[in-house]
Amino acid sequence: MSCTRFWAAVALAFAIGVAVIVIVITGHVAVCAASEINGVTIYNYLNDPVSTNCQSDQADLGVAVVLPQKIYNYPYHFVIYPSPFGTTLIYCQFYWRQFYQELLVWTGSNYTNQYPCASESAGCFWKIETRGFSMMQTQDTSNIAETWVFMKSWNQG
Repeated sequence: MSCTRFWAAVALAFAIGVAVIVIVITGHVAVCAASEINGVTIYNYLNDPVSTNCQSDQADLGVAVVLPQKIYNYPYHFVIYPSPFGTTLIYCQFYWRQFYQELLVWTGSNYTNQYPCASESAGCFWKIETRGFSMMQTQDTSNIAETWVFMKSWNQG
């Protein structure tokens, strides 16, 4: 569901008196502009494209290609409309050459292993590299400093 269609559905539900809580509780995911907040951004620092399929228990974004950052300078990004109960989980499967990995890229606030980026005002930033996957731990916008923490290696498949 696109961002525009999601918010149009919310407005329509209000207009006809349907409980919007049903729409919001499910924790929708949508592909939107990279300037949106509360989303996941994935940078590919490999020389090859990487195939991915991201999904929650309520939505499947389908197969997408994360293009190499140094060639295209365009990350893969999607916005999350989390459940107000903090139960939204977003998984992505990644495929690169003979390698595979499934990664939990976003966790809701109800989980003790919540990533520091899962909040109403920040996104999760991931980096794909030859050795595997790193997540940005801190964002200091005043110094434009980034701290990437290695999270998971590729599996050979």
